[in-house]
Amino acid sequence: MNAVRLGHAAALLNDGRVLVVGGAMADGTALSSADIYDPATGTFTPTGSMSTGRSYLTATLLNNGSVLVAGGTNASGFPLTAEIYDSAVKTFVLTTGSINAGRYAHTATLLNNGQVLITGGAAMGYLNSAEIYDPPTELFSTTGSLSALHFNGTATLLNDGQVLIAGGYDGGNVSRVTETYDPTAGTFAQSGNLNTGRSGHTATLLTNGEVLVSGGDDVGGTGLSSAELYAPAVLTPTNLVSIAVTPASTSLSVGTTQQFTATGTYADNHTETLQSVVWTSSDTTVATVSNDSTNRGRVYGIVAGSPTITACAGTVCGSTALTISSLIISNCGVSLGTLSRTSATVTWQTNDPATSQVFFQIHPQSTWVSTSEDPTLVTSHSVTLTGLNRGSSYTMYCFSMAGAEQAQSPTSNFQTLP
Repeated sequence: MNAVRLGHAAALLNDGRVLVVGGAMADGTALSSADIYDPATGTFTPTGSMSTGRSYLTATLLNNGSVLVAGGTNASGFPLTAEIYDSAVKTFVLTTGSINAGRYAHTATLLNNGQVLITGGAAMGYLNSAEIYDPPTELFSTTGSLSALHFNGTATLLNDGQVLIAGGYDGGNVSRVTETYDPTAGTFAQSGNLNTGRSGHTATLLTNGEVLVSGGDDVGGTGLSSAELYAPAVLTPTNLVSIAVTPASTSLSVGTTQQFTATGTYADNHTETLQSVVWTSSDTTVATVSNDSTNRGRVYGIVAGSPTITACAGTVCGSTALTISSLIISNCGVSLGTLSRTSATVTWQTNDPATSQVFFQIHPQSTWVSTSEDPTLVTSHSVTLTGLNRGSSYTMYCFSMAGAEQAQSPTSNFQTLP
């Protein structure tokens, strides 16, 4: 990264890159800077900065692909502002509304209705309040209050669309309390107790709909090795009729990823982009699909094959066919009418979006040279070779990459004009 960060936040973007934002330096100074991690290159690049430094903040990917950054703490206190990161223009912009209560070490959960539930945390004291962020209006509104304090607790979206709040510090002890938030009613209800009070733990939704709660600290700050399971009584959202998975019947190259979306239709015909589904692949040796809360529905192609991708919320499921293919180059050659004394334009097609590059040499000659790689992912490729020798014979081939998959055409010859 381009800065030391403690108490920062990260969000996986729809294009597969990761936004790393805020946090604090070793001396406690809150950072406003952000980095983008690109897994294709393995590098971090600075991107736009927030309006203010924030540590122990949250970063939540919204359905439109932007990221909501909210809360946190800095030397001035607890910012009431919230910001939206737009990956297309690489900037942060303040939301129209402000949060109702400054807070840090809180939770932020994307709901099935596209809104964000923000709960707990602390400011001048520990908070049991909660609020809802509405992306279309960019406004925050208060919602029902927690029955207990959950500083540094967890929030997990369940299959039925409710949110499980578990554990955390309650101001005098580590909490055993769990409660669920009902987005339709806007209320919290206690749902039993953990076997062991814990703070700073994790809570992970499993493919069977249960939640694994593990680790954390006890009241004395001693790390815990124990874990326990929460089993919801209901897995299917009320009045959910069907689920459609998109994109439908698509193809993907080996070594690349594709984001899938599950859209639920309810009895009253309204639809929601479901974040609460469990994703599965019919053949995990061909393609895997993530159920992590930061990148649900992201598929990774491993080898060529045709798996089925399925999304289920309880007993209601939807699926789509997926083809994982090897990258193939076709029709590589010099485009008619582009050949001159010192230049030529090479065109080709690939079966999946890929990069563009041409390797060439004077014939016969042992040293290959190449054009710079064009990283734009396209299926129709065009690269112009310049600085060629007049009246000379050349050997060339086309080269493309899509993720970890690469393809090379057979060599062919052309001759510049005399």
